[in-house]
Amino acid sequence: MASELLADDARAYSDLALSPAVAIEPRGYQQAALEAWIDHDRRGSVVLPTGSGKTFLAIQSIADAGVSTLVVVPTIDLLNQWHATLTNAFGDQLPDDVGVLGGGSHTITDVTVTTYDSAYRYINEYGDQFGLLVVDEVLLSESGPSGSFT
Repeated sequence: MASELLADDARAYSDLALSPAVAIEPRGYQQAALEAWIDHDRRGSVVLPTGSGKTFLAIQSIADAGVSTLVVVPTIDLLNQWHATLTNAFGDQLPDDVGVLGGGSHTITDVTVTTYDSAYRYINEYGDQFGLLVVDEVLLSESGPSGSFT
């Protein structure tokens, strides 16, 4: 593959060994989505209806990728929800608490959640510190597919 020929000289992110704190088997469609994402070099969008487990799938993806992760959300409410979810899933395994960038907080760690606005504002400063980007509520972004995370 072409990706095997490239060296990431800008990489400043960490490798992580994470597993979700609660071992729940993914549903068939969630497992199929995770496998499709893995088969496509861990790139792509997941489009599923409300209540189908996109957040659960994102947690599985973060564990599978094994690299520092930035989760981007549109609102402070979702920032707080994701912070709690990430802390519950991985908190005891991380060397530092889950980071928060936005809503008056400015703490960058191996797993950080941020708002769209803060991600845009600080991309040049922190962008190289994350090997995985999870974007929640892409339907609210300018051109993203409805009901997805990337």
